[in-house]
Order: sequence, then C-alpha cells, then structure tokens
Amino acid sequence: MAMLATLGFDVDVINFVVSAFMVGAVVLHLLLAMGVMFDAVSLERRRPLWFLGALSWAAVVLFTGLVGTLVYWLMHHSTLAGDKRPATERKPREIPLPNRSEA
Repeated sequence: MAMLATLGFDVDVINFVVSAFMVGAVVLHLLLAMGVMFDAVSLERRRPLWFLGALSWAAVVLFTGLVGTLVYWLMHHSTLAGDKRPATERKPREIPLPNRSEA
C-alpha cells in the first residue's frame, strides 16, 4: 500500500472502492441465491428439478454467482431445458399420414 501512496494514489479511497466492490459482490450473490431458491421451490412443486434440490441450487448460486444462475436458468427455463412434463401429461405428436384415397 505504501507503494500506491508514493505513486500519488489515496490509499483510503482505494480501500473504500475495494471494500464497496466486495460488499456489492456479496449482496449480489445473496440476492441471486435467494431468487434461485424461491424459483426452485415454486418450480419443484410443479415438476422435479434437475440434479439438485432447491437448497442445493441456492448454495451453488451463492458460491458461483452469475455463472451458477446462468446454469440454473439454462437447465430449468431455457428452450434447452425441453419439455419436463411427465409423459402422461404430454400430448402425443400427430404425424401426418399421406392421403391414400387419391391414389
């Protein structure tokens, strides 16, 4: 820190900026984890979650932040997630058959 002071930087300002950044990162991780937790609990009532339960997903997001949130979203809400309804609730796809009466 003494080297920064000799270069003309105010050490107190640098400490404040670094501390504010760290507090902001912690708050962001907590908010993301809470959001994923609430979403996972409501989603779990409708269908099973992939790989982990709601609390585990929240812990993953708490430690990984935006990356964990992105992975959770891709696995549960994006078009990559596919149709997660049980097979008994899905409508079978209709395959068009050729019209044989014209031949």
